[in-house]
Amino acid sequence: MPMLNNLSSLPNLFSLTIETYSVKEQINDIYRLIFILPKLKYYRISSFNYYRSIILPIAINNQFSPIEHLVINHYCSLNELQYTPQLRRLTLHKTETNDLNVTILSSTITLVNLQSISLDLCQTTFNELELFITKIFSNLKSLSIIGSRDITFLNAYRWKKLILNHFSQLEKFYLTYYDGINNNNQYPIYTGPVNQFSSSFWIQRKWIFHVKIDNTDIKYMIYPYKKTWYNYIDDNNIEYSTSTSLIFANFPTWSYDEMIFEQIKRVLTITQIYHLIIIEKHSIPLVIQLINALPDLITLKMHSLPSNETASFAFKELRNSYLRKYRNNIINVYIEEINNIKDFHNILLLCPRHI
Repeated sequence: MPMLNNLSSLPNLFSLTIETYSVKEQINDIYRLIFILPKLKYYRISSFNYYRSIILPIAINNQFSPIEHLVINHYCSLNELQYTPQLRRLTLHKTETNDLNVTILSSTITLVNLQSISLDLCQTTFNELELFITKIFSNLKSLSIIGSRDITFLNAYRWKKLILNHFSQLEKFYLTYYDGINNNNQYPIYTGPVNQFSSSFWIQRKWIFHVKIDNTDIKYMIYPYKKTWYNYIDDNNIEYSTSTSLIFANFPTWSYDEMIFEQIKRVLTITQIYHLIIIEKHSIPLVIQLINALPDLITLKMHSLPSNETASFAFKELRNSYLRKYRNNIINVYIEEINNIKDFHNILLLCPRHI
């Protein structure tokens, strides 16, 4: 704290990053010292102590900070924003909102310059988020949201309505929703129509839906279109409506098959999958089961093909017409590491329609 007390002696301080283990009361004092710095444009604060939101007093005239880019990495109640009316970019890593808080903030905060916001929501519902961002932010061009535990975040119609009614000027949209399967039924199940994030509203804006399964976690993502390996093959015929990919990462070494296919069933209630990416090495029997569980696949990307005895036996079974019975529609395959010439033959067995 003594060092921070001397910051006011630096009249041209434009950027400041603080990492602290301070207790809640000291965090309040830090904010009071920072918000009076006359030239500060960028401020990032991270606190590694766990506590609930800090509460700052309501700002009065001449207490406003010139900060334009603010990053808060601790639990915050959002009343920090009343001190920063010049904000252009805002990142909040642990955001807590409630109806009372939003009502108070909306009457005291005007952030007309804010164009980019990133919110990592903790225990905040979609309804609370909707109330919050529509009352306080009006000129956004980039919106990034991380949420969980409220399946409404995957309601494409609610997002479409929100964006069209309040953020028609929005250029970039990022959504990450964390899902999972456990014995406590903590994660609600999606029951709406399939492929809602592949409608014309999303395709016209080139905001693409993707899924990542990492161990027991499922992560649903929307972000602006990025060129991928298969687009370089056919650059003139990009079909955005079939751009949804599924990424598999970090499979445990122990038996995990049953969990994997429960996760896939959960994913397929939300979207069809057209592109499969398997990051690590996995058994060929499991890869075959994954392909068969995803009937709409048109591309496959893998790190490499296993060359052990189990893999050899699996490919022998393929040769005996296993996939002739269950022909898939995969036309493009990308193997990052080829072991030998046999891999080329095995790829044709795995994906007989491969071009």
